[in-house]
Amino acid sequence: MKWNDEEDFSFSIGLDASFENYIHTNNEDFFLPQHWIRGFEERKPFLKLKLDAAIDDDFYTYCDLQYGMGRVTKNDQFVTLNYPNGMGYVTEDGYVGSYKVDDGSHMLLWSNQYSKTFATNVPAASALFDFV
Repeated sequence: MKWNDEEDFSFSIGLDASFENYIHTNNEDFFLPQHWIRGFEERKPFLKLKLDAAIDDDFYTYCDLQYGMGRVTKNDQFVTLNYPNGMGYVTEDGYVGSYKVDDGSHMLLWSNQYSKTFATNVPAASALFDFV
């Protein structure tokens, strides 16, 4: 929808809804986002509210609110990366490659969302969604 005041101001609002489903039968080799061809970055949010406004030719702004599955959930499994728990990734002086690891650093070991045989972009519980 778009509104104009016939002069200098315009405002528009839009809503996109995307329902995506994914299926696989190999739960042992596909349990992280990077194992999939369509990982977190390629998947669309369930709902996306788009807003934009313009004043004459001098000002324009746009924003969107997305509602969908988060990158990680409370059901995922993580490992801390501090030495010596870094699973061979962290050196004795506390580096992973050229990056210094602090005490709060962690890595995703197993993803609940990406290990399911049937997955969707529709959050089934409020603990699983993410507002971006």
